[in-house]
Amino acid sequence: MTEAAEVDSKPAEHGALRKFRRLWPVIPLVAILIALMLADFNDFMGYSPFASDPCGLQEIDQSGLSSSLYNYLAGRVLHPPAIAASPNANYPNVSIVTIDANTAPPGLLTNACDSRRFVARLVDDLNSLGAALIVVDKYYSTDYCGDPSMSGQFIARVGASKVPVVVGRPTHALPTASQSSGCLALSPGLVFPKGSKVHHGLTRLNSDTLKIPLHWPVFKDTSSPLPVPIQPAIGLPAPPEPVPQPAKDPEGNGLALVAAETYNPAIATADKVTKLLKAQIHPYTTFLNLPNLDAMAVLCNAEPAHKYAIDPGAPATQPAAPQAVPQTTPLASGPDLCDAWVIPTASQLASLKGYVTGKIVVIGDLSEQDMQPFPGGLKPGVFLQANYVQSILDQRFLQMIPLWLTLSFLLLYVICVYCLYWSHDIHGEPHLSPEQAGLGSLALLLILAGISFAALHFLYYTPVWALWGAGVFMVFRYLEASGHHRSRHLLAHLTGHQHAGPAGSAPAGPPSPPPPPGSPPPESQD
Repeated sequence: MTEAAEVDSKPAEHGALRKFRRLWPVIPLVAILIALMLADFNDFMGYSPFASDPCGLQEIDQSGLSSSLYNYLAGRVLHPPAIAASPNANYPNVSIVTIDANTAPPGLLTNACDSRRFVARLVDDLNSLGAALIVVDKYYSTDYCGDPSMSGQFIARVGASKVPVVVGRPTHALPTASQSSGCLALSPGLVFPKGSKVHHGLTRLNSDTLKIPLHWPVFKDTSSPLPVPIQPAIGLPAPPEPVPQPAKDPEGNGLALVAAETYNPAIATADKVTKLLKAQIHPYTTFLNLPNLDAMAVLCNAEPAHKYAIDPGAPATQPAAPQAVPQTTPLASGPDLCDAWVIPTASQLASLKGYVTGKIVVIGDLSEQDMQPFPGGLKPGVFLQANYVQSILDQRFLQMIPLWLTLSFLLLYVICVYCLYWSHDIHGEPHLSPEQAGLGSLALLLILAGISFAALHFLYYTPVWALWGAGVFMVFRYLEASGHHRSRHLLAHLTGHQHAGPAGSAPAGPPSPPPPPGSPPPESQD
């Protein structure tokens, strides 16, 4: 290769390098965007849109910036006074009654039979106080209480309630192969008498507890008590596993939806609710500080002295024989639970009735095992279920903007930002400096945030990860462009010094132009 060929190849090589230096930031910036969407950034920017599983057993952490920002923004839009969905002055329509481990009898939250006895007694008292609907945020399996007579008494007393009662229904996870159309199967539970006012709803929460679990695609239980025959080792195919059969639609309704429809049947045909059910969407909502009562206070203030005592004068060690107690006898044993409580005054009883009469009363446990993630700290599951019921009655729903639309706006933002930095004139000079392009990118981001705020008024919520990802992209693109601009000027400055030669020498002038064609050759000098 001649020297001229080597010299000619260098400009092409430098041009390719310059082009590569222009394009190489695309790869790391796109990788950053993908990492922001795929990685687990729950502590700061919210859950990953592609890894979110509503059926997940592990609830999403709600202590990060995303949840706190959502709680603030949603509260600015979905506030009950502006909705006025309640047809009367009895707002809020829901009160909470918690069975607190600190005030309830010892072992009440761990002994299934004692818990059923207590809840049945509480249902009787809420009937006498004039509750409009009783919701029990618990599910009752057939074999969880080892005393069949106790379960029978519980079924009889709750089934005899004059006030409608909504009880939780147990579910279990389906095998992975069946999760394409659903993730839950109905588990066997207690069966209440026909004609009773007892309804069932699923207590299963969405892994994102800020969403209302309106409905779950559930299947009938496919477990069989018969043993599976052993196949002989001759290569015969094993019998196919039973295919889960979908359950009826009402059987997949959540506890809150069943309670709201029982209290107000018009909810079942409400336009917003039917659209969400048809689209199988669990909407976001906001949360209120609903009235909260202690179960022992309700039980002991609502009953006359020793109403449920079998033998008020009996010593504390006298046991009761549950098998000998008929189903019409109150569910208690030994001295009454309320012996240590002070008899309430007339004003205290009237105040208690004000929180119960004509309202939906949601009963649930207040224990460490039932605490759920919530912005600002943990909340008991009964707090969430009660707020779900009130939100459905108010139709306070907020939907997340569809993922495809969010990604489309994000891609459009990326293209616009690159256009700001890559726009050049015919001489190859950029129209905007890195600082000007950065300000333009910031203006586009503010426009994107403004669109997100405007969408809130149409009850659509932009996920924080999208805005956060756009902001990170803007910063990285500015830093890359600014660094490339400074490095180019530094390289030109260093190149100018190299061409200047050593200090004190005159810079080499430009080469003389070639003689015009047809001119005689210059004369040689001796």
